[in-house]
Amino acid sequence: HHNRPFRWKSSVQTNNTHSEYFALNRSTRQGCPLSPLLFALAIEPLAILLRSSKEYAGINRGNTEHKVSLYADDLLLYVSDLIKSIPIIMTILENFGRISGYKLNLSKSILFPINSKAKEDLSGLFKHNYSKLLPISLAGRINIVRMNILPKFLFLFQNVPILITKSFFNKLDSLISYFIWNKKTPKIKKTFLQRPPSQGGMGLPCFSSLLLVFMLAWMLYGKNYC
Repeated sequence: HHNRPFRWKSSVQTNNTHSEYFALNRSTRQGCPLSPLLFALAIEPLAILLRSSKEYAGINRGNTEHKVSLYADDLLLYVSDLIKSIPIIMTILENFGRISGYKLNLSKSILFPINSKAKEDLSGLFKHNYSKLLPISLAGRINIVRMNILPKFLFLFQNVPILITKSFFNKLDSLISYFIWNKKTPKIKKTFLQRPPSQGGMGLPCFSSLLLVFMLAWMLYGKNYC
């Protein structure tokens, strides 16, 4: 009968094995066109809050002030007064997330200037160190080290075969510990944090060990071409 509602069921496929079918009692099916429409309705209050905020300054083009663009779950904000606007934006996002459950993924968030004037404003912003206000967990701070600091050192280790003193790495480890523990006393030994997740660690890079690996690679590389 056409008037009878459908009772959708689903199954999980692992390799060539299918699980038993189970009823879908919440959310929407994968690929259902209703899903993005519902998300658009759910995210629109956030866009309204951002656009209506008087303290948050957007970018003016002509007679229009541009503040926010949304595409699926990606959020693009246009900010002209960074020092004043960033704390306001963070407060709005935090309050909205507390009510809706929609959380900002800080590890995938990027702040970038669009002209030379914006670069000057950006350099002044870091004097205030708004990272203190961001609710970044220990795991999140370790990921920041892995994604932003580690690649720069890997490039140097791979291309500049020089000896670096132990005191340098001690200072580097101290600065990283200062950051990941948010200026607090470390509660877990560094050696435990440097273990891979499969061994109960968190994958914190050990920069001195990485240098030794690349020095060994340089030695082996040189022997092969002598």
